[in-house]
Amino acid sequence: MMILTWVVGLSISAWTGAMGLGALLRTKAAKAWFGDMLQQSPRLMTINGAGIVITSALILLNLIFPTHVTLIFVKLALVGIAIPQLSTLFMQVRGHAPRAAMVGPIVLILLVIAYWFLRT
Repeated sequence: MMILTWVVGLSISAWTGAMGLGALLRTKAAKAWFGDMLQQSPRLMTINGAGIVITSALILLNLIFPTHVTLIFVKLALVGIAIPQLSTLFMQVRGHAPRAAMVGPIVLILLVIAYWFLRT
């Protein structure tokens, strides 16, 4: 069970870390996503990226130092990941995005749910 927790936790941390770093570095993909699709200003994109990196770090630190990063922070980080992903799904459904575009948020939500039940 410990290996599964590590696999799921590292997956979430790597995925969200890459998303957050992309937003902080203002990559082409991040500009297309945050700027064009979500209509966020560059400043809001940077703030959003910083929040995503922090949640990624909380998940990773909880794996490495479970006694130092308490479960309350992990739960808040997981909720902080799940809510925007649910919002993304609703925007994609409303915008008639292709089904393949919806796979990413769905998989990330499923990973968050799995980690929630593995850690609590």
